[in-house]
Amino acid sequence: NRMEGEDPSPQMEAGGEVELGGAEKTVHEAFESFVVEAKEVKELLSTLAEAPEGNVRINNILDKYQEQSQLLDPHLEEMVTKLMGIVRSAGAGSLHDNKAALRRASSVLYTVTKVRGFKTVVKFMPHEVQDLEPCLDLLDAQDPADHETWETRYALLLWLSILVMVPFSLSTIDSMLCTEPGGGEGLVERIERVGKACLSDPGRTRDGAAYLLSRLLTRPDMEEDTLVGFLQWSDATLRSTSNTFLPTGIYSTLANVFKYGQRQSLLDKVPLALSILSRDRDE
Repeated sequence: NRMEGEDPSPQMEAGGEVELGGAEKTVHEAFESFVVEAKEVKELLSTLAEAPEGNVRINNILDKYQEQSQLLDPHLEEMVTKLMGIVRSAGAGSLHDNKAALRRASSVLYTVTKVRGFKTVVKFMPHEVQDLEPCLDLLDAQDPADHETWETRYALLLWLSILVMVPFSLSTIDSMLCTEPGGGEGLVERIERVGKACLSDPGRTRDGAAYLLSRLLTRPDMEEDTLVGFLQWSDATLRSTSNTFLPTGIYSTLANVFKYGQRQSLLDKVPLALSILSRDRDE
């Protein structure tokens, strides 16, 4: 029993322990108990593939935690794993092309990234190499002009940004090179094309595309020909485009490239990048 006037709030003790109701718990366990709707969210996630409005309720709950988003951390991995299970199933075709289920899962994924930050969320996305081409196929099948599915494109762009960081050459997993050597569009070219197409979007998909392209272009095996090719494309596109949003997407990509790339690999690209930026400023 507490004495009169004693603070009833959880007490932090040495070693990161929190005393709650006489029982000692770690901070992680304490945070878990603070998300009062955790059980409901997990139940809704379990039926999200079939529940038409399940994402609406989940999103409303998650939005409540924007001011204290760290409280979601004990549940984050389980939530993202369940959501990505739906996305992976769509990529494997086991949902019979259930675009609605993919859209609902992507809607919740976007809300999780909005509340907790996309860099925290992507850590829990699957990064098995066998997911790369199915993810790209799903993204490539999206209609960039469909404003109702932008959350799907955003979620897939973020997932692909993790998948392109596999620690070996992308050419070794390019099915096109295996079946039609020297012919057709290769894996890297497809990723570039899809990413560039999303750079002209006015919202979050543009940010996701810029992050994806920067991760692709700063791979050690991409920092020469592919990165230089992108810089040249950027220069030519900025000279000719009439799209209001595309320049912002290009500049965001360049900023991310110089943020995530290796200094030594980027030094010889600086003059070209500066010429792009200074030319635009002079105009």
